[in-house]
Amino acid sequence: MLIFALILLVITLTYAYGAKSAAPWVPMRADDLGRVLKILQQFPEVKKVVELGAGDGRLLALTAQSGYVSEGYEISLLPYVIAQVRKFKRHLNYTIHYRSFWGANLSSANAVYFFLMPQILEKTKAKLLSELKPGSLVLSYTWGLPGLTPVLIDIVPERPKIFVYKVGYEGK
Repeated sequence: MLIFALILLVITLTYAYGAKSAAPWVPMRADDLGRVLKILQQFPEVKKVVELGAGDGRLLALTAQSGYVSEGYEISLLPYVIAQVRKFKRHLNYTIHYRSFWGANLSSANAVYFFLMPQILEKTKAKLLSELKPGSLVLSYTWGLPGLTPVLIDIVPERPKIFVYKVGYEGK
């Protein structure tokens, strides 16, 4: 019983840390995962997709199955374990790191996706603009990045918006 309580405590603490530092784990609907993939497919220059707060790895699995080099970062233990189980069970080729993306170097990505809380989007924007190469895509689920002009906003009635940015794009 003590071991179960300790495991539950660790899972709860990592979930709380994730919620405080970037976003709680809230899985996207399957049809929204498809929307993200369709957006990526509109940009043939995209080869490597990085997900910040990868959760249970469903988007990583989808992008890997679609031929992208896929990499993610997750700091909540339970979603990370689910993502690893999914990867090995389905024999998928993606990488998920059990650590914060804040210390990661994102310069090799040419597309970055996230579903993060609005209060950290300014800090996220600064990181992305300092590390990504011009022309790299940034996809933000639900909330736009402050001060940037999207190249595309994917709008589906009664679903969250997906904001798409290109690093170096100034808008018209």
